[in-house]
Amino acid sequence: MTEISLYMLDLVQNSILAKASVVTITMNEDITHNRLVLTISDNGKGMDEATLQQVTSPFYTTRTTRKVGLGLAFMKELCDACSGSFQITSIPNQETMLEAVMQYDHIDRPELGQIAESLYSLMLQEVRIIYHHYRNNYHFRIDSEEIRTILGDVSLAQYDVMRWIKEYITEQIAQLTPMEEL
Repeated sequence: MTEISLYMLDLVQNSILAKASVVTITMNEDITHNRLVLTISDNGKGMDEATLQQVTSPFYTTRTTRKVGLGLAFMKELCDACSGSFQITSIPNQETMLEAVMQYDHIDRPELGQIAESLYSLMLQEVRIIYHHYRNNYHFRIDSEEIRTILGDVSLAQYDVMRWIKEYITEQIAQLTPMEEL
């Protein structure tokens, strides 16, 4: 994968498949400490210890449609390649949390990519998506449930709504830090 946003999209799909009703995504661009941290937590069915031991193997998957599960394996490999770390914790029937850490300025770290596109496609799912984006001391938050409440009967899939959500996310992330601070 060529963008962090694509990794994020793939990993959140695991949460959705695990029957999560709430997924919280945190992107922390800690430029001061030269770290990029992606955290995804959910309230899905979780994993037992035996599954946790196997889950980053590309030859392990719980899906019946294919025999390999590459998303977690690729993310772990990327973190290792970017002088970082990868950790998954889980409590069966309660929660799962993964944390992917990379050196921010590492030559092999992909760009963040189309965060707004990925978030919008996740918001169309029947799951609450809460997204936090930090860049140093600045913070942006968006919650799909809050948007649905405001819209009432208006669909998130309506073109004007889709365009607004993507533009809003893109603008808010761009405004987290003036470019001269980067």
